Amino acid sequence: MIKEQKKIWKIFVNNDTTTENIKFLVDMLKHKSKAVRASSAHAIGSLKIRKGLGPLIDALSSNFGLTFYFAVVQFGPEVVGLLEQKLKQKTTISFRSNMAGVLGYFPNSKSFNLLCKLINDESAQVRRMAASKMVHMKDPRAIKVLKQLLANEKNKNVRRFAELSLGELTGKGGYKMVNVEEGLSKLS
Repeated sequence: MIKEQKKIWKIFVNNDTTTENIKFLVDMLKHKSKAVRASSAHAIGSLKIRKGLGPLIDALSSNFGLTFYFAVVQFGPEVVGLLEQKLKQKTTISFRSNMAGVLGYFPNSKSFNLLCKLINDESAQVRRMAASKMVHMKDPRAIKVLKQLLANEKNKNVRRFAELSLGELTGKGGYKMVNVEEGLSKLS
């Protein structure tokens, strides 16, 4: 374990949110090691360090993954407005993908509308994430949005996630656990 991770862990376990430690955690969001960045994001989110929220949202731009967007989710639905403001600026594919991931945790009309924007993004990665999170909106309009996406989408991965979400929303398929043994028997 890297020494910075040990310090992050100590801050987290002891809930030691002094000004100095908050600054350290925020600085670690820019560390060269993804493991250190992820540990810092986790600590900021879990401890709900308000002064770390802005830098954490900024970190979504260069760090794709569950740890980063789940850390933002910890702050609750108020982050949706902050993400919307950030989206108005020039953003990266990582940011928009992570944003879609966050929005999936807050099924409300603002999140739904933002996911509709992201589902039409130029990046297949962003469209895939938005399609996969649309299922959580529990909004009847999501079915129409996903059908429109399927009518026009060329990327097979995006199509697959749209199909899974649509199946889940309509009760005709969706996200099901794969039976590994059954799959292996078909290979032999």
